[in-house]
Amino acid sequence: MSQAKTASQVMSVKKPAVKKSAAKTPKKQSRSEPFAVIPLKELAVFPRMILPLFMARPASLRALDGAMETGSQVVLLTQMNAQHAYPEPQELPKIGVLANVLQSLRLPDGSTRVMVECRQRVRLTRWLHSDPYLKARFISIDETEATPTAEQKVLIELMMRQFEHYMQQSQQHVPEMVEHVPALEDPGALADMIAAYLNASVIEKQTILETLDPFARLEAAGRLLSRSMELQSIENEIHGKIRQSIDQHQKEFFLREKLRAIREELGEESENELESYRLKIHKLPLEEARTKANRELLRLEKLPAMSSESGVIRTYLDTVLDLPWESDKVEVPPLADASDLLDREHFGLDKVKDRILEYLAVQQLTGKPPKTVLCLSGPPGVGKTSLARAIAEATGRKFERIALGGVGDDAEIRGHRRTYIGALPGRLLQALQRAKTTHTVILLDELDKLTKRFSGDPASALLEVLDPEQNNAFRDHYLELPFDLSQVMFVCAANVLHTIPKPLLDRLQVVRLSGYTLSEKMEIARRHLIPKQAEESGMKGESVTITRQGLEDLIQFYTREAGVRELERQLGQLFRFLARKKIEAKKFTKRYSQADQFTEALGPLRYRDLEALRQNQIGHVNGLAWTQTGGSVLPIEVARTPGKGRLRTTGNLGDVMKESMQLALACLRQQAEALGLDQDLMLASDFHAHAPEGAIPKDGPSAGIAIASALASTISQRPARYDVAMTGEITLLGRVLPIGGLKEKLLAAFREQHHTVIIPEANRSDLAEIPAEILEKMTVIPVSHIREVLEIVLEPVKKTQPTAKNSVAKKQTPKASPAKKATGNKKSA
Repeated sequence: MSQAKTASQVMSVKKPAVKKSAAKTPKKQSRSEPFAVIPLKELAVFPRMILPLFMARPASLRALDGAMETGSQVVLLTQMNAQHAYPEPQELPKIGVLANVLQSLRLPDGSTRVMVECRQRVRLTRWLHSDPYLKARFISIDETEATPTAEQKVLIELMMRQFEHYMQQSQQHVPEMVEHVPALEDPGALADMIAAYLNASVIEKQTILETLDPFARLEAAGRLLSRSMELQSIENEIHGKIRQSIDQHQKEFFLREKLRAIREELGEESENELESYRLKIHKLPLEEARTKANRELLRLEKLPAMSSESGVIRTYLDTVLDLPWESDKVEVPPLADASDLLDREHFGLDKVKDRILEYLAVQQLTGKPPKTVLCLSGPPGVGKTSLARAIAEATGRKFERIALGGVGDDAEIRGHRRTYIGALPGRLLQALQRAKTTHTVILLDELDKLTKRFSGDPASALLEVLDPEQNNAFRDHYLELPFDLSQVMFVCAANVLHTIPKPLLDRLQVVRLSGYTLSEKMEIARRHLIPKQAEESGMKGESVTITRQGLEDLIQFYTREAGVRELERQLGQLFRFLARKKIEAKKFTKRYSQADQFTEALGPLRYRDLEALRQNQIGHVNGLAWTQTGGSVLPIEVARTPGKGRLRTTGNLGDVMKESMQLALACLRQQAEALGLDQDLMLASDFHAHAPEGAIPKDGPSAGIAIASALASTISQRPARYDVAMTGEITLLGRVLPIGGLKEKLLAAFREQHHTVIIPEANRSDLAEIPAEILEKMTVIPVSHIREVLEIVLEPVKKTQPTAKNSVAKKQTPKASPAKKATGNKKSA
């Protein structure tokens, strides 16, 4: 790509002699000669010009290299269509300019700066080739000189005076150009100079270049010059009006400043703003802050009151003076009071409360917040934000919440530099401005939803904030001063941990909130949710009662969640329905004791009773999965058809889960004899494995034993127990490996009434964190091999036929396809 600066800024003109000489006349060429061609984008050149070109297009650079090898001459043609990245030969004009390459310089960005001297017009005779660069034959155009008539002499004189006047009045005034104008007595050269300097289109300039008669060319240039002089006159008039308006504003500003000074001398101002700043700055405890603020105040004194910069300085001083540089000591409540407060505000979560009380005990002994940062991790609705509020209340601190969801700029944490318009400090300092004390609990909510953009990485900026060894001298880009954050107690909240960058997660003490059991949800609803919704809906005191059985039915048939957020929404909808009935003076139910009574307010049951579907089926096994919203039951279904041992998978599965299905089938084939499976039947059958709810993505290795059990049930035609759920990763040799998220998965199995759960033997120690209420009502069986899994989940073989006929029954097994009808659809039930 060839580019050049504006001709009026870069063009030099070779000063012609007053007397014409044969040396200055282009050498005549009797035949066409081949030259490399460089198309110029948005630029037209004329003979006698010396100007730099900036080339970046590969073909143009190759043309330059070719020209340097054959005499340093190149033909410059104007590209008429600037939209094309590189023009075709037929799109270029027939007339161009032959130029000598005086200098070539490669630039660091890959482009090339070339200084060229335009010599003469040339005409295209024939194209030679366009690859690797444009090359054609050209013949020189002999610009014959004719003796001008008296009228033509007057035209030349008039054009020289007009062009000189235009150059003196325009912003493109070049002294050496004005000096050379009187020497241009050649009408063709004068026309070329005028056309080169005028602000005209490329098409108009190319038209002048193709006008070969000198006087006709001069007349065409004169028309462009007249139009440019009219436009220049209008532009000068507009500039004059603007300058007059600016002078008027400066006059008004001077008078206002003089009036302000007179009023200050008369003592008419109610208070001295600068003196107020000075007194506040003197009270700052940090010497560096005092020095910086005094320097800004000195700048403010020298600036006019109406200056935009004075407003920026005032905002900065207000920010510095509003920050809590030192905070009064806050008396920490006794640990027993903090424990009572946590029990009063939150039911259950005993291990989480113990961890919080440990932190508070350290703070009471040392007088400082612990050097590790709590990170509350768990599904939505389990009370992470309310726990952070309870920590602030238990420690006697103020509470501020910073939502980090979607934040993708580190300036949100470190602040904007004051070089930007509308710069502000980061969210941390803004929160401390509101709190007016460093004895604050700041909740960094949605930590797992930080994003990273080209403008910065906020997670990296948080490394300094959350590191107790560094944050005692935190520097905000807007403040440009060290600020002590060591007295601030930071609490983070996140739904998942795998999206948090590892360096940031390394600075956090993770406390997991897995979810609530049925009894905990009922107690939370009785203590907190029902009174809250009754008061918010105006139904407090109306004696609306929800019995224990009614509340249990509401939870079982209208909610499926780890927390209590959906339960609170359903209770809110119920009380709003009752409020409307009250306003309409209609009768409404005041006592709810069973599920059918909720249908009028909440609609039909969202989750039906599964008793009718609870039956053992061939090829249907219940796995357990972990999601961002808690645990979930993941049913696996397998069907068998005659084939060649292939496996097909459906259900929006991830790569890991697809590999688990392939691995489970390979494991059963390898362990077929030990597991009592028919190897020939597996090789003569195709299997289709499906995970229902295909619109939901599923991935992970922990469904390995569930997939293997479903395949074994289909192969052996032994029904799988519906009341059994399982989780565990399987190996090729049948070993069961440990998994994560055990508590969430057991809670999901408990919600779905699967009373027997198979887990890996390596996860036995994790049962210590499971609530006793769950373990008392469930049978948890640790296993270490797939053989143990199949003995538990598959029904025993019914021996109803003589032994001698077993081989016949075995061969007829593939025809028993009606027994494989899958009726289980857990998640939609």
